[in-house]
Amino acid sequence: SQNEVDYLQAKFRTAKTDSEKIVTLAALVYAESNLGNDSLVWVYSEQAYQMAVKNKYNYGIAQAEACIGNYYFLKMNADSTMRYYKLSYIHFAKSRNIKGCGTAAMSIGYIFYLQGNYSSAKNWLQLGIRFLQATDDATKLGKAYNYAGIVYAEQGNSPVALEYFYKALKIYEQQNYKARIADEYNNIGNILSDQKDYVKAYAFQKKAAKIFQDLKDTTGLSDCYLNLGITAE
Repeated sequence: SQNEVDYLQAKFRTAKTDSEKIVTLAALVYAESNLGNDSLVWVYSEQAYQMAVKNKYNYGIAQAEACIGNYYFLKMNADSTMRYYKLSYIHFAKSRNIKGCGTAAMSIGYIFYLQGNYSSAKNWLQLGIRFLQATDDATKLGKAYNYAGIVYAEQGNSPVALEYFYKALKIYEQQNYKARIADEYNNIGNILSDQKDYVKAYAFQKKAAKIFQDLKDTTGLSDCYLNLGITAE
């Protein structure tokens, strides 16, 4: 939100150390990204990178490289996205930051998935999951489980896909994260439909549709209605 951007800009101005400025710039990148301000995403990413390199601050370099990777992802430049995600993984490893390694590995796995390289996608996602399981970041772990489920579903391995989707669902239910719960209900419903378990599939897709309706998420709701139609055929 714009309020978040304003808060972070004020925080940056009053930051007393370069490390604090770098972390704040990284947060600004994500905030501006959510607002669709691509040009500012690039400006803040580059500013963070130059500052981190100057200070030989590996954790800051890793964060900045992840931000630059995110910028290229927004621009749909897969090669540059992969390059910077891999660089961020290296620098997170050098700074011994487990959560950063897990996030970077998960992101690399997702890019490999988008490129159709499912073997590498699974390897990196499994690595990311192992790292994230050792952290307190349940939301990112849930995201990694979800990505793994998607990859296995694409390969037609429904039992393993379902296992990962249920793991993600369990995390989001504990957090009461409604949007993600609906996503997982929908994913599980689709797998059950593929397995011809239409009664259970319909029940999950109906629950997903109800949440999307409550959230006024028209995109999610339309996807649910489409899937419900396929299941009911």
